[in-house]
Amino acid sequence: MEEVFEANAKEFFFVFYNNLNFLFETYAEFLQFDSIPVHKLRRFLVNKKDKKKYLISDFPDKKFVKLFVRAINLKNKSKMMKEYQKLTKYVFDRMGGFNIDGWKIKTPA
Repeated sequence: MEEVFEANAKEFFFVFYNNLNFLFETYAEFLQFDSIPVHKLRRFLVNKKDKKKYLISDFPDKKFVKLFVRAINLKNKSKMMKEYQKLTKYVFDRMGGFNIDGWKIKTPA
């Protein structure tokens, strides 16, 4: 994601929205929340009428929903990148963190 941003690549928006969807799917699975089709995702996160109509329960993490919807609505690449980083850090923290130096090789080199 950062590579695409720093290169000012034309596919930035495509990569951004795909990564947001992957982040949502990963976090939703972690929280044991049912998957939502990508074309209905925003609607089912914020629209009470649609949630009731389709029997969709509220997403269990309100702060995540707020951050996620804010990220979806952005149009400025720099702001999008900052929100994506903030959202990713939030999800990592909620899922127990991520330590890049925590890897161990089990087989001898």
